[in-house]
Amino acid sequence: MRRPGIALLLILLPFCAPAQEAPPAAPVLRQEIDADTVVPGQALVLRLTVLVPSYLPQPPGWPAFNAPDLMVRLPERSTGPVSAQVGGESWSGVSRRYSIVPLKPGDFVLPAADLTVTWADPETNAPRRATLRTQDIRITARVPEAAAGLDPFVAATGLTLSREVEGDPAAMAQGDAVAVTVTAEIAGAPAMTIPPLIALPAIDGIAAYPDAPQFADTADGGTRRERVALVAEGHAAGTLPGLSIGWYDLESGRVDTAALEPLAIAATAPGRARAGPEMRRRTALTFALLAISFGAGVWLRRRLAPWRARAEARRLASEPWAWRQLQEALGRRDFPGLQPALDLWAERRGGGDARGDPSVAAALAALGAARYAGRGDADAAWQALARALTALRHRDGEEARPAALPPLNPTF
Repeated sequence: MRRPGIALLLILLPFCAPAQEAPPAAPVLRQEIDADTVVPGQALVLRLTVLVPSYLPQPPGWPAFNAPDLMVRLPERSTGPVSAQVGGESWSGVSRRYSIVPLKPGDFVLPAADLTVTWADPETNAPRRATLRTQDIRITARVPEAAAGLDPFVAATGLTLSREVEGDPAAMAQGDAVAVTVTAEIAGAPAMTIPPLIALPAIDGIAAYPDAPQFADTADGGTRRERVALVAEGHAAGTLPGLSIGWYDLESGRVDTAALEPLAIAATAPGRARAGPEMRRRTALTFALLAISFGAGVWLRRRLAPWRARAEARRLASEPWAWRQLQEALGRRDFPGLQPALDLWAERRGGGDARGDPSVAAALAALGAARYAGRGDADAAWQALARALTALRHRDGEEARPAALPPLNPTF
């Protein structure tokens, strides 16, 4: 015989099951960081993920993080589409990775930042906008005990030094020039963490003209290159100091050293020749012309350097340069790079955000639908966006063109 109590329990069990959490009605921002403590010079990875119940008609307005002594970069292919479970439903979205490198030991904070999201309403398909905010990101950079004596501290998986010398620094004559180039290659850390390479000596009779350091980063490290020109102005004898960089090997946990030997420098001045007044005048004139030519070259180079720097800065801050960046993103069909290029051009064009133009907004919506929802032709959306932006820029030029002058001799 079935017991009444057990039957009643079986009837009530379905009503006692926990209710599944309902999905939220707005976009969701998820923030993850792989660690909060790291060795100075090593990268942490911060991942921001935006999820919506429908699709994104245009990329999110990602924050740009900045803080003293922190190098924040976007790795290659840092942004891409994702999908995840939210409240038991499958939501789509996009994720972006940031590489964060502390440049020295200490505690750091990347303050919270806003992130704008434009998404399609699941019921009406109309675009909606929301502003999400990240959380403060706290990072600690600590030097391992084995490397406590390093100053400056450099951590890597490899570090090598090389030197190239153009000319013979130990057999210079007055007026000769020798170029010395020192290159440091680092693996497992950015080139910015490499300390200075050339210490300029104070040698009587030798003038030193250093170039600005050059940095180049690779996927797993980078190089720092420094060059100095040494010019013999008279009799001289001295040494270009050697170089020794202690660095912490992340793989072995020990301190290693990369070094270069000192470089001997010597120059001789011409002796007094027993010649007549004419020969002495010719010799003096020759040296005067050489000194004037060399001095003019050095002066012209120094005078033109600020002008070239200002010209380059004006070019990089111009609207045509921002427009070229936008055209390159369109030509490459670079969807992650499209948003930064649009933001940059909007700052330079002086007419507000281009996404406020109906044609541009429609093209962006079509592109987002094709990419995230699989609706429509992506190539046609890219072409429509390029045409809309070109037409908008043409209208900007027409509006900026001055009005025609009135007739010189008006008639009455």
